[in-house]
Amino acid sequence: MARTGDGKARSSKRRTGHQLYKRVTDDELAAFIERSDAAGFTDHRDYLTAFIRGQITPYLAAKKDITLSLGHLGKIGSNLNQISRAINVGRLTNVGQEVTKAINEARTAVEKIGAEIRKALRP
Repeated sequence: MARTGDGKARSSKRRTGHQLYKRVTDDELAAFIERSDAAGFTDHRDYLTAFIRGQITPYLAAKKDITLSLGHLGKIGSNLNQISRAINVGRLTNVGQEVTKAINEARTAVEKIGAEIRKALRP
């Protein structure tokens, strides 16, 4: 506990004299709690505090899912690179031009989609 003259920082908790009130229906509260769970908060009151302080926006709730999708896309790209490497080294010999072309097109598509996702995640 901070005492007068000890030089310790004072808590700002007592200095927050303003309160916000909003009455909501049971359905609205349930929907708010569901959104807070989706955003990764264990308590909806923490979600409300973060929202009031501007630490979270509705966009950030979906950011977790988008980031996971980007990770899965990276794994797909890695698998395509492994297949391409196996073809180039000669471990896979019975591969036609159509398959090689399809792999290259898929790799290019994965790179483009990944770039778009990364661009969308930037603030």
